[in-house]
This record gives sequence, C-alpha cells and structure tokens, in this order.
Amino acid sequence: MANGQQLEGWGAIAAYLGVAVRTSQNYERDYALPVRRMPGVRGRVFADSNDLESWKAALGGRVENMAAAESVSGPESTDSREAETAAKPPARASRSRIYAAAVVVAILGAVSWAVWDRLRPPRIPAGIDTIANTLIVKDVERRELWRHVFPWPLDPLYRTPYEAGRFWFASDIDGDGETEVVFGYYPETLPENEDSRLHEVFCFSQDGKRIKWLFRVGRPKITALNGVDYFPPYWIGNVKLVPGRPPHRARIVVSSIHHIEYPNQVVVLDGQGKLTGEYWHPGHLTNMGFADLDGDGKQKLLLAGVNNAEHAATLLVFDPDKVGGTPQELAEPQSGFQGMPRGTDLATVFFPRTCLALAGPKQEAYNRVTNLIVTKERLQVQVSLGTNPVDARANLYDLDYDLRVRSIEARSAFLQAHRELEHAGILKHSLYPDEIRQIAERVIVKRRPGGAQQASKQVR
Repeated sequence: MANGQQLEGWGAIAAYLGVAVRTSQNYERDYALPVRRMPGVRGRVFADSNDLESWKAALGGRVENMAAAESVSGPESTDSREAETAAKPPARASRSRIYAAAVVVAILGAVSWAVWDRLRPPRIPAGIDTIANTLIVKDVERRELWRHVFPWPLDPLYRTPYEAGRFWFASDIDGDGETEVVFGYYPETLPENEDSRLHEVFCFSQDGKRIKWLFRVGRPKITALNGVDYFPPYWIGNVKLVPGRPPHRARIVVSSIHHIEYPNQVVVLDGQGKLTGEYWHPGHLTNMGFADLDGDGKQKLLLAGVNNAEHAATLLVFDPDKVGGTPQELAEPQSGFQGMPRGTDLATVFFPRTCLALAGPKQEAYNRVTNLIVTKERLQVQVSLGTNPVDARANLYDLDYDLRVRSIEARSAFLQAHRELEHAGILKHSLYPDEIRQIAERVIVKRRPGGAQQASKQVR
C-alpha cells in the first residue's frame, strides 16, 4: 500500500475529518484516532490519510454521524457535547469496539508494510569497501548490503577506487535475474607465508549468502622452453566482464601474473565459472580494455603490458570467445612455454624503446604499457621506460581502431629527462618533431591470420 497524504498538526487532521480541532483530539483520547507525535514533550502531531481512512472504516458510520451532529449543533453546543462526552466515558462495549478498531488498524499497517517491503525494488550491489580481511558490499546509496570475511587481510590496493575497480564487478552473469558480485581476492602479501596465499576469483550471490563458484588462478606448474619450472602463487591483475553480452553468453576475463617471474596467465570464464579459454604470455599484461575495433558489433579484448621475449611494450587483440595458446616465433624463444599451441591473438602491436632507454646512463632493457584508455574511436596507450609501473618518463600514443598511430605526445617527465641527457652530453640531439615521427614509424603491427608484419606509418 502506498503512503497517503501526510497531515501535519491538529488543524490539518481536523479539517481532513471535517470536525473541530477539539473533537479530533477527543477522537484520539476516546476512539484511538491513529496520530503520531514527533519526539519531545510538546512534539508536533501528524497523521497519514490512509491510516485515518482505515480508522473510519473500522468504526463504521459513527465518525460521519458525530461530524453531522457537530455541524447541526454548532460550535458552542459541540463544545458542550464534547465536555459531556469527556465527563462520561464510553461504555465497556464501546471501548471494546475501539480497541478492536485499533487492532485492525495496526494489522492493516503491518500488512501494508510487509507488502511494500516485498514489492519494493531490491537493493542491488553497486560498490565495495574493504576493512582488514573483510569485503563490504554496498548499494548505490552506499548503504551496506552484506559482508564476507576472508582468511587473510586484503591488499591496500582495494583502498583506492581506481585500483579496486580492476578487481571486481556486479552483474547478472548466469541469467537468474539477480546481480552477482564477482570479486578477485588479492590478499596482502607477507614474506613469511606468501607462498600459501593463493589468489582466487569468487562469485557471490546478490545477497552474499552463497559463493556460487570459485576459480583459482595459475597452474600447479608451467615450464618454459628453457626448462625452468614456475610454481604458484599468481597475483590477480584484472577481473573484467566482457561488455554487451546477454547473461547466458557472459564472459569474464582474468589476467594474473607470477609472483616473482614473467609468466602471465589470461583466462576466460563463462557465467558458471567454467574455463572457456586460456592464454600464456611471456611478460606482464597489466592493462585490459574492450573495443569494437572492426565495427561488427562484437567487443574485442585488449591486453597491454610488456613482451619480455621481444623487450618491447605490447598491445594484443583477441576475440573473447577464442583466447588460447602462447606467442610463437619469439626473438628469445627460450622465454616461451612448453606444450602450448600458437596464440590466437588477432593482432599484436610492439612499441619501440626510445633513445632515453637505449642511450641513458641506465640503459633500460624493456619498456612497457602503463595505461590503456579506450575512447569511442581511439586507443590511448601510454608507454613508459623500463618496467616500473609508476615511471613518468612516458610517451602517449594515439591509435585509431585500425591500430595506426595518429600522433605521439611526449610527457613532461620524458621531455625533462631528454633535456638532462642533452646537457650531460649523453644525447647528441634535441627532441625534434622528426624524432617523434621516427618513433611512430618504428611501431610494429602483426596481424592474424598470416602473421604479416608491417610498420605503422600513417602518422598525422
């Protein structure tokens, strides 16, 4: 039952009932008129019109009769009648009827609340907080919905909204009409027991009362082509839902890296948590995005980071339904992995190391993608020197959906570092426009099928 009109003060209540203020006050005293009071000694009264109508219905026509009698006798005689009524309490039978009416009103109110509570829209998970080892799920108004306690404290990464967004999402992924919470459990790492802290992906029911499925990232063992074995744990870096899919076709992508070395696992799960694809990469893929690159209405999976075997920052493109294998024909073949077929990437982009990495006092053996932003028509790829994820000496590449470089912007820290090397006599040239163009022309794009290699030269 929806709430009716709220009547504030005895004047409004009396006007609604069509009686004098004093009469309405007598109704409260003698006939259990359902009014409420604000806190305080002289708290203001108010009433809900639905409650008043229920009260009137419970008393039958007595309210109308009393109101009619008041209108005939006038205010003065009404006061006399009310005084007489106040002096003579109602008979026991009348009081029983009043109490019965009050009970009916209370029952109707309780039923109305129960019906409203059942029919109101459910509170949907829309945000998270973490405290120590506790996940707190909240609705869009930041009201707590439920909690889950993990065995180990959660990493401080969850305290930053941007970082936390890499590890969870809420969506109906199995078609049951509820909003599941998919959460990548990233425990805080301590040296004494880091090997025991295995990262897992949890799928919680909307109310948090059930764990619908659980996926543990990594493999018990993976062997490189040079014979080196790698064992868990693996650290989750991204948990994302492929956008634009109906629940029965939902796909979840999880990227995780070895806790010490370079192996990077990328898995694709369906809405039931079943593995549908698995790709292994020689280097960390720390950035993930989605874009309909070819206009076919299907979102492509974008992964970006570094390829250790090529010593180059990289961007990979996959069909989310066909993720598998590992890169082949590597510059350093020993960095590949045993027993795996050719990778299913649709395209791979390599970004060259710059003069700062090649000629600086500390020559950087690698560069890496440190940020990937997908816009309506562009891919913005930030490439930094070395492997430090917070290295500000970076260039920002602007690529179109054909993976052609449209422009490069040198970041201020990159320009400053270049000037310092010039003044030190280590670099013999200034950073001039042609050098930026030459960097763009050294970007390599490998496409599938066929594996043809081409330089991206369409720079504007």
